[in-house]
Amino acid sequence: MAAESGNAWSHNLRVAPGNWLESEKEEAKALLTLFLKEQGFSKAVAARTINKSALFIDHLVSKLHSVHKTRYLSGQELTTLEIRDALNPYLETLFEEFGEILVDVIENFPNPPIEERSIENLLPGEEGPVVPFSTPITSLNSKKLRALATSTDDSPTEEVPPQIIYLTKLGMEVEVIEEVTRKFPPFADYTVDENIKPVVEFLLDLGVTKSDIPAILRKRPQLCGLSLSEKLIPTVTFLENLGVDKKQWSKVICRFPALLVYSRHKLKSNLDCLYELGLSTENRGKVLMRFPPILSVGVEKLRDTAEYFHSIGVDVGTLLHKCPQIFGLSIEANLKPVTEFFLERGFSIEEIAFMVSRFGNFYTLSLSNNIMPKWEFFLTTGYAKSDLVKYPQYFGHSLEERIKPRTQLTFPKKLFFCLAKLAESSKPGSHNFGVTPANSLLADKEEAQAVLTLFLKKRGFSEVIAARTMHKSALFVDHLVSRLHSVHKTQHLGGRELTTREIRDALYSYLETLYEELGDILVDVVENFPNPPTEERSIENLSVSTVEGGPVAAPVTILNSQKLKALGRLTDVGPTGKLPPLTIYLTELGMEHEVIKEVISKFPPFADYSLDEKVKPVVEFLLDLGVPKSDIPSILRKWPQLCGVSLSEQAIHSVTFLENLGVDKKQWAKVIYRFPGILSCTRLKLKSNLDCLYELGLSTEKQGKVLMRCPNILGYGVERLRATAEYFHSIGVDGGTLLHKCPHVFSLSIEANLKPVTEFFLDRGFSIEEVAFMVSRFGNFYTLSLSKNIMPKWEFFLTMGYPKSDLVRYPQYFGCSLELRIKPRHALMRETGVTMSLGWLLSVSDGDLYEILKRKMEKSVG
Repeated sequence: MAAESGNAWSHNLRVAPGNWLESEKEEAKALLTLFLKEQGFSKAVAARTINKSALFIDHLVSKLHSVHKTRYLSGQELTTLEIRDALNPYLETLFEEFGEILVDVIENFPNPPIEERSIENLLPGEEGPVVPFSTPITSLNSKKLRALATSTDDSPTEEVPPQIIYLTKLGMEVEVIEEVTRKFPPFADYTVDENIKPVVEFLLDLGVTKSDIPAILRKRPQLCGLSLSEKLIPTVTFLENLGVDKKQWSKVICRFPALLVYSRHKLKSNLDCLYELGLSTENRGKVLMRFPPILSVGVEKLRDTAEYFHSIGVDVGTLLHKCPQIFGLSIEANLKPVTEFFLERGFSIEEIAFMVSRFGNFYTLSLSNNIMPKWEFFLTTGYAKSDLVKYPQYFGHSLEERIKPRTQLTFPKKLFFCLAKLAESSKPGSHNFGVTPANSLLADKEEAQAVLTLFLKKRGFSEVIAARTMHKSALFVDHLVSRLHSVHKTQHLGGRELTTREIRDALYSYLETLYEELGDILVDVVENFPNPPTEERSIENLSVSTVEGGPVAAPVTILNSQKLKALGRLTDVGPTGKLPPLTIYLTELGMEHEVIKEVISKFPPFADYSLDEKVKPVVEFLLDLGVPKSDIPSILRKWPQLCGVSLSEQAIHSVTFLENLGVDKKQWAKVIYRFPGILSCTRLKLKSNLDCLYELGLSTEKQGKVLMRCPNILGYGVERLRATAEYFHSIGVDGGTLLHKCPHVFSLSIEANLKPVTEFFLDRGFSIEEVAFMVSRFGNFYTLSLSKNIMPKWEFFLTMGYPKSDLVRYPQYFGCSLELRIKPRHALMRETGVTMSLGWLLSVSDGDLYEILKRKMEKSVG
């Protein structure tokens, strides 16, 4: 501490006028007094310490001048708030380091505490220290002895002190009480009824178990010196408002009881710093529950660590959310050696940044005992370095128990990719039915017909329509059997007959995908397979050549007649002069006549739904789930098939199933509005998609969160999900992480959306690893228009003077408005004559941007 900047007294106090210096000393004394009281020291101890703190106060003022050097040089006097902001974090850091002996450090500054060793304990022939035993240690020893006597000696009446009785009943052993008293002598002066008991009851009310109380008091006895009403309760309330779950207080306090000791100023300054570094308000509470010691890290250390990670291209906000414990490590002793280790072995800085973004915890591992041995073994496995970049979690596995045994197996890729390739190895219809016995083929056809019939009925089609469709579905059923043989090729080649369950599992998801794509015209597609549906054109609108070329396709004629009849049933006025009851009910819900006609045109069976048996129960079910009445028309417009779904057999079961996965009951209104089809998905469809998501790396815990943000993911076909995941895997992107961050990207076409964007960056000199790194940080740029968004911003980027590596580190650039954010901020930076990295320029708020530019300008002037 006394060695800062080479010497604690290296700052010249004469740069400030004499009257300023005296007022600053008074401010420093007041701040130090308040700080000692907040840490549980009595008024008497605080007053005595201040009387002996002249040199330490000079040290604080010297540090103040160091922090605000430019202000002094320009002749500006500091405010009380600025003095407090500069010194309070420093005092917090000292208290973390010295604990209860901080008082002695202050009183005897600049002499550091020396070890407690008496002359008698020196070894024979060993000389005593040249300097005499320092006063603070002697004083501390006497305080400890008095405190121990107060707490543990029997009184003349041989009664044990009430503190001892109470603490032992809590489960704290006498030896531990003595240890606590030695560590923090003021603890002996705390009374049971006024200090200890209220705090213990407060902790119990927060959910802390009685068995954990001794450990908490052992770690942080100062808790008993704090006021419940003025300190502890406001601190808890403040942190709960930030997102700390009330149910998690027990774990938080057990991990880090010092959290309750910190001043409101300390908490706020650290939390503001975390927000400034990119940790959203929503995520701060989650980070505090997982790693509360983050609040003990000094603001300057947080900023320095963030600056280091930013310099190597790591997104600080994401890293804070994933691995907050890294920010407690030393840059010189922990971070730089690991980074340099990989640089020396040929990894680029972008590759290291990508590894950190996927597994930042390798900075917490021992370089000599963990990373080096695993690296040496990795060199013998035959894998490329790029595999290590894609999967840095390798360093988190046990070398002897997991890595070595598993590398003896030959699984170069995840099993599902192999299965996906097997399923796509040939197109439908390409399999030779000759490899399957005739009786087995006939059985497969009958099973396929049964699955198709059941599927149509569950989609709300009447038995008559389903039966008629089946009579005209011979070619489509052959197509289904062909597809079945594609999926289960090995079983057929091996002569094994498929079970009903295997046939259903293979075909049902495929039919779901077709229905998602084609909707109500699926019946026509089935009946006229393999001819695709043609446009609805009447005979009058056909040219002569078209009429002569062949008859009008049957499905369109049938579809037109279905629509006309359905429209007539719901829109024509009846003999009584009134509209049908279903139409009246829908208009009362807020659905306009034109919308009703549109729904019937889209899905004719809707006109046959009974108001009391079908439509009304579904509407009431949606209202019970919290869907506003005003949203019902939009939901029925998007998905009229809902009214044909059985509530008891399907919808209720689907809701329960998804709630068990983590879908919040309060969010159903949003989920259904975004994707009403989620309620019409069968349990099999839901399970197959969720199993696929898990297989692709999306944990069960995260599935519910993804479903609330993007329920449409359950409407994607399993094969489509796998194909998209394989594409991202081929360019080095972790499918599970991307699914969690940007699930909607998996709805995009590989050929029309994904490949063109990837190739755009490859054509401009970015490596495939750099593109993968950009995707992992901002996968949403695949949803942007290449011609209208990405290209114009790329052209402007070329004029900004930044290297391409800045774009790799901050691909969110493409998500910012070119006219409203990028151009104005770049112009402002040019005007001020300072430089900022691309990420800092665009990511901070307007207020923070002006503050940063102002600081940089002052620094350049100073």
